[in-house]
Amino acid sequence: SASASASASASMDNKAAVHSSRSDPMALSRSVVVIGGGIHGCAATYYLSKKLSDLRRRNEKEDDGESQNPRFQVTLLEREDKIACSASGQAGGFLAADWGDAATDQLHKQSFELHAQLAKELDIKSYRTIPTLQVRGGKRNENGLGGDTPTWLDGEIASARLMDDPTRTAQVTPAEVTNKLAQAAENLGAVIKTGQRVVGVVMEDDCVTGVRVRENERGDETVVPCTDVLICMGVWSTLA
Repeated sequence: SASASASASASMDNKAAVHSSRSDPMALSRSVVVIGGGIHGCAATYYLSKKLSDLRRRNEKEDDGESQNPRFQVTLLEREDKIACSASGQAGGFLAADWGDAATDQLHKQSFELHAQLAKELDIKSYRTIPTLQVRGGKRNENGLGGDTPTWLDGEIASARLMDDPTRTAQVTPAEVTNKLAQAAENLGAVIKTGQRVVGVVMEDDCVTGVRVRENERGDETVVPCTDVLICMGVWSTLA
């Protein structure tokens, strides 16, 4: 669901992995490559770009003329020819703030609030809170239909009721969220490249120095230099 996907916007889940050449992720002159153009990768690219943009502005503000002028760069590489080409562009996008067990309670609540925040921040048109009905089929029973049952719900319906506070369930188009995150990241200075198949990571003295990229199945390999690699390939992360 989009709720589970967006929760990875603020923090990585077990489908994302990080390889870094330094212990301090915000050291000077960071160059991060994000692999995967789904909602995980685009969200990570957006929030990293925001963080690095804030650091850049802070450094400029504190510059006393002797600044080392650190360089920050985030690059997203997507294998297919567009962003959100798989589940992140085709999921139903249903969101629920309070559905889940104790293990994920904080995660899905934060995710729900994050979607509302992003809808305003990125002008996401498809986001809306919606009432959610629980419907049970069977011989129609007017006594089982509450006053909030919509008039269009006809046929053999034994019971129908609202499942939650209508302000605590919502829907959004995942493709719009993912593309808006990518666009906003670009506006903050990130580089988004599609049609880039990552085929390996370049290591030197146990440190990441780049990723090997092929533009298509028969294309020549090139190396994208970086200090950090973030793997956000969804179910394909196991191939990394």
